[in-house]
Amino acid sequence: MCFICVGLFSAARKEELLSMNKESYDDTLAAVPKVSAFLTKGNKGEKIYTTWNTAPVAKLALELAFDATQAARKYSLERLDDGYQNGQLTLDQYNAKKQDLESAFISPDIPYDSDVLINKTSLKYKVDGADDALNMKEFNITATAEDVDEFDLLNPERAGSLKVGGGLPRLSPHDLRRSFVVFMVKNRLGNALTVKYQLKHRNINMSNWYANYSELARTNQLLMDTKLMSEFDEAIESSAVDAWDDIYNVSDTLSGAEGERIAKERPELLAKNRAERLAQGEEIVMSRSELLALVRSGDKSIVLLPTGGYCTNRNCERLCSLMDIVEAPCEHKVVTDRAAKRLSRERDNLIASFRAINDMGDYANELILDARKKKIKSIEPTLVKHSIRFDSFNDDIKAVWS
Repeated sequence: MCFICVGLFSAARKEELLSMNKESYDDTLAAVPKVSAFLTKGNKGEKIYTTWNTAPVAKLALELAFDATQAARKYSLERLDDGYQNGQLTLDQYNAKKQDLESAFISPDIPYDSDVLINKTSLKYKVDGADDALNMKEFNITATAEDVDEFDLLNPERAGSLKVGGGLPRLSPHDLRRSFVVFMVKNRLGNALTVKYQLKHRNINMSNWYANYSELARTNQLLMDTKLMSEFDEAIESSAVDAWDDIYNVSDTLSGAEGERIAKERPELLAKNRAERLAQGEEIVMSRSELLALVRSGDKSIVLLPTGGYCTNRNCERLCSLMDIVEAPCEHKVVTDRAAKRLSRERDNLIASFRAINDMGDYANELILDARKKKIKSIEPTLVKHSIRFDSFNDDIKAVWS
């Protein structure tokens, strides 16, 4: 169990885990505790001492594993000393077996015959399940319906092999590594680069392969959370109502094709409901409750544009970030006073950027500067409509191909 615990909270390989002892854990140099061991893969067969991020429970697991096998360790060391002094072991064999006994995970067997112990190829813990897998019968873990669904989602090629009330078909030390990755990615504790570091991969594509289907499981878990999705829906509706409230009741001026149409419509709506509004002490065109009803019914749809303002077309396929200088002006665009102020700030930043690049005098920047200048000029008509003061931009591009 200690072996599984450290494996699940470090994602180290089997041989790397077997090289750890209770001194491997360290939490003095960083906020995140680490375990250290010898890296066993790559590097042309040379061992490299490195670290893995882990959790505090790994310290307890390493200490428990080491202390629980201390009697077997002490007995084995005595037998090794006798075997070396009697010429039964060479110096290399003696040192190799002593190094095995430094691990927290050693064989707990205490054979009566010293020759049996001396002739063992390794004194480290041996995974005793079939095909180098952990012995699952010892843990008596049974799968729930939720476990089966997630297992099938994460392992489509093995779907159906895990049954409700049954156990895993097998669990190898290598499976602990993938379990760590799935947990990390599924719960947004890291990304492919985090996985690459933790699993000591050289290729990020391999890290992505380990995390395969984890994003799908995370998304599925979110979608199944009805309370969370309900909160999302409420937040989206509230944002939409805020936007429409800004358009109908807050902004003095509206621009954009759809904005101008709504501006013409507002006096009619206000006059139509004026008596009722005044009786209630309101001076608005449409109340938030009315706007919410229209949003929920699907009669009103709105999207915040990256270029400033809003789009009221629910089936829009334009890339509005390409701006109006590339395509014909959008017929569904609405720009409020608040959005126009954002455009004014964006224009100031574009001018500063234009002048910094222009001062370089590099011919290679001509197309970039030309596009930037056109975007600056395209914002100015909107600022005029919203009565926002600005200095007209007429800078020339310094370096131009003749």
